[in-house]
Amino acid sequence: MGNDGGSAVLSVLTRRGRFLEALLEGPVRKDDLAKRLGVSRSTVDRAICDLERFDLVACADCRCRLTLAGELALAEYEEFLDRVTVIADASDVLSALPPTVPLERAFVDGATVVRVGDDPSRSILEAQLTGTHQRVFVTETVSHLVAASLDAIDDGLECEFVFTSETLDDLATEFRGPVSAALAAGRVELREATTTLPYSLVLSRHDPTGRVVASLVVTSDDGLEAIVSNDSEPAVAWAESTFASLWQQASPLSVLRE
Repeated sequence: MGNDGGSAVLSVLTRRGRFLEALLEGPVRKDDLAKRLGVSRSTVDRAICDLERFDLVACADCRCRLTLAGELALAEYEEFLDRVTVIADASDVLSALPPTVPLERAFVDGATVVRVGDDPSRSILEAQLTGTHQRVFVTETVSHLVAASLDAIDDGLECEFVFTSETLDDLATEFRGPVSAALAAGRVELREATTTLPYSLVLSRHDPTGRVVASLVVTSDDGLEAIVSNDSEPAVAWAESTFASLWQQASPLSVLRE
């Protein structure tokens, strides 16, 4: 593939990626490639020359085909584009978080971002954070989040809550009755965190399928900003590991403190 390095390959993929895509189904003559892409034959010649330079295509008997290197490079490039597109789409949400925030790239890959807007609604949380079992880390009081979970507990949801000290104070003031009842009924496990994060974390399991959706609830000084959700295996694995660490370090509570 030559000695120009990955940056040069990335550059040619950016400029000539559609020519590689057009060869995915098999070898194509240059004239047919020009017709398929709606470009001139001279444009095809230049593109193929660029791609041949890095061994991404090979031409013989007037037909051009992808090499194995070309197939692999195209797959990686398309995955890279997908990741960058998601990050670009969520840049306003991600920029609200500190640059040192513990958040793995796997969580962003393929994530869905729901922006709450100026009028946060419980219906948004209820739609995004449903399930039969929830594990919730609350780093900042989000009344809609807590209220939605408590309502779902009445309908059979099992929940593991981890609250920071500050949010526990708010919980005891605003939700003492429902939380105390859920604790007494054994439908909730409650712990007080010894650490914090710049977002709330929710893991929602859906039975009988066992599907798990991991969500970050992002807030700002103005309140609830967005929910970033992902159900991919790497994203869920990262979220489960993060929650497990928070849970193990937290102190169990059997009742809300006065």
